[in-house]
Amino acid sequence: MREIAVMKKVRHRNCVALHEVIDDPSVDHVFLVMECIDGGNVQELLQELGPLRDALARVVVRDV
Repeated sequence: MREIAVMKKVRHRNCVALHEVIDDPSVDHVFLVMECIDGGNVQELLQELGPLRDALARVVVRDV
């Protein structure tokens, strides 16, 4: 649960925001309501483009 506490405090343009935490003891699950972002993920980018050139890889890693 320490990770959730940290996620609640983080406010940064490169981090997905955590809006709400729902703890449902009836099903023994914790649900995280997070910001919806556009643009896909790094895995999809690599599948589409293949290996990245150094300059583009730097931009992607810096933004992550």
